[in-house]
Amino acid sequence: MFGDLGLKLVQEARAAEINQTLPPYNDELVRLVMLETRQLQTHISGLLQEAGGVQAAETEESLAGQLITHHAAAQRNKRCLLAYHNVRLQYLQSILWSKGGSLELTLNHSIESPARLMAHEADKTTLKSRCSMAELAFVRQYADLNRAYKSEFLDVVDVSASLGRSTKTDDIGPIKELMVSIVSHVDAKDVQTERGSISLRRGERMRILRSEVDALIMRGWVSVLDE
Repeated sequence: MFGDLGLKLVQEARAAEINQTLPPYNDELVRLVMLETRQLQTHISGLLQEAGGVQAAETEESLAGQLITHHAAAQRNKRCLLAYHNVRLQYLQSILWSKGGSLELTLNHSIESPARLMAHEADKTTLKSRCSMAELAFVRQYADLNRAYKSEFLDVVDVSASLGRSTKTDDIGPIKELMVSIVSHVDAKDVQTERGSISLRRGERMRILRSEVDALIMRGWVSVLDE
């Protein structure tokens, strides 16, 4: 029946919202809903072509009923797609803010499988593995906007830092490498670290101790390069 596939997307999004998690992107179901929507539009165009135009619907009640039914089904599919993606993007935004605007920490955020939780088994995957390519592009662009927004206020306060971060450290996870490769997003001289001061130039890459730049990563001044 029309709309059943779209309803499944909405139910999946609602379950994710209640459980505060992000299931893997359902690419197959999204494609099926889009295909159904295109088929509905094609059928509407065919009906109008056979009837000789929209004016025929004003006199033929059966034609008007078909057009309204198919159009409403297509519009409902579109709303279901928008709702599904909106829930996922809101979750990504909330995680980014909870990580102080750090793109790296956001993409590496651990997500536990509800099924495994019920069985008391550990099955954690990263947020990055649950996203589509378009969602990953959105997160990166949103992180850039976040960094640009807060850069005007960093001399006063880090407006994107998580208020609960000082008491919630279990979401960070252990540091795997002492030395990391970073790239700078700002120009700054004499930035104080635990081992002294360093100077940053936009676009410059360097190898440095992770502990020296943790604060800079949180502020968005630098980011860790993918290994």
